[in-house]
Amino acid sequence: MLRARTALLSFTLGVVAVFAVSGCNTEAKQKEQATAENARVEARAKELAQQMTRDIEAKQKADQIAAAAATDKAERDRLAKAPQEMFEASGVQMASTAKSHVQGIASVTLTNKSKHLVSGIRAKLDFMKDGDVEVSLPLQMSGALPAGATKTFSMTDHTLTASAVQTSASETRVTVTAAHAED
Repeated sequence: MLRARTALLSFTLGVVAVFAVSGCNTEAKQKEQATAENARVEARAKELAQQMTRDIEAKQKADQIAAAAATDKAERDRLAKAPQEMFEASGVQMASTAKSHVQGIASVTLTNKSKHLVSGIRAKLDFMKDGDVEVSLPLQMSGALPAGATKTFSMTDHTLTASAVQTSASETRVTVTAAHAED
């Protein structure tokens, strides 16, 4: 009977040991599978994060391009509707004869404040007396004026076309009335 009990005890311990080893193997496999699954999840999360970053960057670039296009269109519209705001006239040189009061323009310097190369510039020269316009002359400039550049247009080099007028007004003002954006 002692032998039977010893045999039964040995058998029971063996079964417990088998289950324990089997349990360890199962637990180890579960840990291994969990680790592998975590690695897959982390890799997929990293992949998705990288894709989201690329998508966000692409969207930002598209937004920047759209904003630049909108700004460009707004400036072109402004150049078409209010060209006087895009130019600064300076250095107006007059050609006049004191006896007959015939006056004309010899040259004018324009600064292009827009971001575009412009051509086909037209302007008007106002002769003013006491702040009121007495007479206006149309002006036409030939050649292009780059963005941000300053250029002198003159009758002598044929880049300025204008007529003369008889007036005793001594004040002048040049206002750009039209220009075409080239780029």
